[in-house]
Amino acid sequence: MPKKMLDAEALVLAVLGALPAHEVRGRKRLQKMAFFAVKAGADSSVRFFLHDFGPFSPEVAGATDMLSYEGTIKEEDAQFERSKRFYKRYRLPDPNLVQEKL
Repeated sequence: MPKKMLDAEALVLAVLGALPAHEVRGRKRLQKMAFFAVKAGADSSVRFFLHDFGPFSPEVAGATDMLSYEGTIKEEDAQFERSKRFYKRYRLPDPNLVQEKL
């Protein structure tokens, strides 16, 4: 049976599901991890292009927003310890939701 191509939502869930803590700190890091997953062989239809801080996919950004809105993943604001800067933290509360594994 041929392997199913991952769409953007499935790719984001697979990336979060593959991490030991099921968490990514930062939007750019999530984009980069999705990019490297595709480059490492994940069969995905998601396309990336070069942006300010590296690879970027509007599909991954939209999927992240949609999954967060649905409550499938948790998006939280977190603060760097020694500065007043904030970043987004993405968590997968239920790893059993991931259907496609990396």
